[in-house]
Amino acid sequence: MAREQEPDLITLDIHLAKDTPDDTWDGFGVANWLKRITEGKPMPLIIVISGLDPGKHVKNIASVGAYAVLPKPFEKKKLLEVVAAALKEAPPASG
Repeated sequence: MAREQEPDLITLDIHLAKDTPDDTWDGFGVANWLKRITEGKPMPLIIVISGLDPGKHVKNIASVGAYAVLPKPFEKKKLLEVVAAALKEAPPASG
């Protein structure tokens, strides 16, 4: 879907549900895959949402170019504020 729709922004959780097709992937694996498929195009901003301590994942968060980290639980209003700010700062990924 990301290839076809070329989204301007993607939100990812570090942990993916265990019933995903490939249980070995986490949000960082997905983010790295997104970077590969969008090579040569603007990278969709990634907001990492996690119940984990973000401090333990600083290097991975930086390596995927995450715009922000929202630790769980968070309010919907905060997510919408961060998404709006991210979209305002970056050029659209799609034409």
